[in-house]
Amino acid sequence: IVWTFTTVEITSAPELADEVPFVIALVTLAEGIQVVGNVINCDPHRVHIGLPVRVVFVTVDQGWVIPMFEADRGHPTRRAK
Repeated sequence: IVWTFTTVEITSAPELADEVPFVIALVTLAEGIQVVGNVINCDPHRVHIGLPVRVVFVTVDQGWVIPMFEADRGHPTRRAK
């Protein structure tokens, strides 16, 4: 569940210019620990505190696999839009 987040709208990093806007969130896992990661595969302006998310693993440059999050559309506490 998204505990808090920020939406990056502007970047001075040329390598991220094509990625904005994007969301970085502090997510509380079911086990109670909190993890920082990107929220992907959804409109950045629809992310909100309390949004249920699930982890997805994304392969990036040089074969690195990074955990990220996407909205858990099947979660029973998902807020209606």
